[in-house]
Amino acid sequence: DEQAVARAAAKGTSQLNSAVGGAARVLGPATAPLARLRDQFRWHALLCGTATKVTHGIARAALPSMYRSARDENVALSVNVDPLGMM
Repeated sequence: DEQAVARAAAKGTSQLNSAVGGAARVLGPATAPLARLRDQFRWHALLCGTATKVTHGIARAALPSMYRSARDENVALSVNVDPLGMM
């Protein structure tokens, strides 16, 4: 369900923004460049920062609530650490 994916992306990004506290920035959520792949709708967000330990700590703090939001909407959440591309 496209709307469920959009809701989960918005909730997850909001939770990520709450964990940032000015130490990094969050871009998104936005539809992925390939918005639908293998009959699945895809959205993404990007956590940007200069210190790897800080950004990993932020993600680690936000992930439990992000996974709960995804589960509540019955959608899958995946994390890509140090992505080489956004496709």
